[in-house]
Amino acid sequence: MNGSKILLCAIYCLLLLSVAGCDWGTGTLNLDTTDATMPPIDVRPKTTGGNLEIELQKFAETAQSGREYTIEVIGNGHICSQNISFPGRHNITIRLVGNERERIIQLSDSGALFDIGSGVTLIIGENITLRGRINNTSELININTGAALIMRSGAKITSNTNTHNSAMAGGVIVRSGGGFLMEGGEIYKNTINNNAWGSPARAGGVMVETGGEFEMRGGSISGSNHGGVRVGGHFVMLNGEIRDNSGVGVHVNGGVFTMENGRIFRNTAANGAGVNVQNARFSMTGGEIFGNTADNSGGGVFVAANSTFTKSGGTIHGHNSGTGNTATDGIASNNRGHAVFVDTNPSRRRESTAGAHLELNSAIVGAAGGWE
Repeated sequence: MNGSKILLCAIYCLLLLSVAGCDWGTGTLNLDTTDATMPPIDVRPKTTGGNLEIELQKFAETAQSGREYTIEVIGNGHICSQNISFPGRHNITIRLVGNERERIIQLSDSGALFDIGSGVTLIIGENITLRGRINNTSELININTGAALIMRSGAKITSNTNTHNSAMAGGVIVRSGGGFLMEGGEIYKNTINNNAWGSPARAGGVMVETGGEFEMRGGSISGSNHGGVRVGGHFVMLNGEIRDNSGVGVHVNGGVFTMENGRIFRNTAANGAGVNVQNARFSMTGGEIFGNTADNSGGGVFVAANSTFTKSGGTIHGHNSGTGNTATDGIASNNRGHAVFVDTNPSRRRESTAGAHLELNSAIVGAAGGWE
């Protein structure tokens, strides 16, 4: 048998609900996306659904620090909320891949489908779809301190509604000291119950708490309410799309957002439909913000007085563009900052398109800062 990987093949459609309560165990944050450093591991035999619980228990007992394990999913099915942690062990990577075509893993009870513990990196690979519940009481993925999630092309996180009174996320939450690397895939149709009374610092798609790290290299985040991404920690967008979300595309609230590439478009909000910056910093060096609609000010970007915004590259479309951002009060209104609105006294606005060679700086008044 090949000694380079561990292969656990699970037919999830036959999974018994008695798996509920499985606790896998704890381990340092590791966002390394290569496999070259992983030591060899013995191959294990294929497992049918009837024996899956037994195999998972064996796996929990035998997983070793510094190793990577692959689980190949060869069927659809429901599973209970899983706590993936390994007490007394660290730097363990679990990779889920779908065999040949899309494999759907659906949450069967309330809670996080995967609650990732310290020292564990979970990789959601090609053909894996994680599906939540319409009346869940938790986000679908919880990345704890010292834990990491890597999402790859062909993976999906979808259809979870968090109805908890103080819900903070529908899809993914990154806790302080946790990390999320999105290389590709789709996060879509994850929401928060509109009656949830908790802090406005929340997002239907991805919530990054203070001290959390999120890097987006590809893929898309769409169809969320309360915003696609909320940033209390640090978010770097290197590529990908944040689109078709209500309540803002990216809400930077107390954190730092760096946009180097990618596209933010077709989002809606009261202010700052593309990006809303509150007590935070937003630096744009590339990418494109277009086609967003705000009910009040800042169709593309809204910057509160206590925040900082700089643009040295990329394009923010104005209302004069065919794919422009719009600030509207029933009709497209001037003096509201179709492209950018900085809420200072007096305000600083950009109504027309700010192209790649036009620099903007919220700290500088007038034309010198790029304002109209």
